[in-house]
Amino acid sequence: MRPGEATFLLWFLLPQLKTEQAITKKILSLVPPDQGGYKPHAKSMSALQLAWHIAVVLEALSGEELAMPVDFIGLRNDPAVCYLNIANRHSVHHRGQLSAYLRPMGANVPAIYVESADETFPPDPGGAALEGQMQPPAF
Repeated sequence: MRPGEATFLLWFLLPQLKTEQAITKKILSLVPPDQGGYKPHAKSMSALQLAWHIAVVLEALSGEELAMPVDFIGLRNDPAVCYLNIANRHSVHHRGQLSAYLRPMGANVPAIYVESADETFPPDPGGAALEGQMQPPAF
């Protein structure tokens, strides 16, 4: 992969990643402070462990760095930019797990892509949703 192609992929994937991160932050903010140790099963991560696992920080990389092959424990050797998509899917997967923890912990499950049983879309005119929001949360 050439640096220009890697940069193009970054600018294609970055908006999607930022949208997903905003939804993930919403889920993280709804974890009740006194429920960080909640586990739906003994083999599961606690809510706090899961929250830390999906917290991702992005750094600006050059086209050359984005195009550089990165070995993934001997299973893959893809350009670095490809891992943004993997990271995005991985984060969404764990966000889904954490959102499933919310109701048993006593919190409401927010609208993620459309509505949930606890939050309608479009927003209730008297609700706390952003005024003028006409697109579903993930779009």
